[in-house]
Amino acid sequence: MFPALKSIGLTDEEVRRSWAAMRYGSWQTEDLFETWRTYVMSQREWRASQDAGYYTKAVDLTASWRPTLKGLESKH
Repeated sequence: MFPALKSIGLTDEEVRRSWAAMRYGSWQTEDLFETWRTYVMSQREWRASQDAGYYTKAVDLTASWRPTLKGLESKH
């Protein structure tokens, strides 16, 4: 997430505050997904394609399972 925030021109302090807002803030997932969907639809280059009857997704918001290390005290 940090590189993405830096790539849009945020300062180091703005990146840290943005991350803190995502990490500790209060927000609604539905609102985030709708905002993301609106952004994606406004971009002409992100379109699903079709090949041999199969459709590929240009953007996928599927959450993936992430293993955790046992006994690790860090939040990172």
